[in-house]
Amino acid sequence: MVKDLRTIRISKGLTQEELAKLAGISRSTYIHIEHGNHPSLRSAMRIAKVLKHKVEEIFLPEVVNK
Repeated sequence: MVKDLRTIRISKGLTQEELAKLAGISRSTYIHIEHGNHPSLRSAMRIAKVLKHKVEEIFLPEVVNK
């Protein structure tokens, strides 16, 4: 991931549980995503919306974003 999801979450002052709840996903699903598992498109969009970032900024490889 281009930007470290954990870093973004912390910069927004959110816990894993809070972000998961706001995104409408389970905490365990969020933890798996934060540790590098690929999210579903729906989960990625929800997380990006909560974090106020574009999906591609968070989840696409850096090479694609250039």
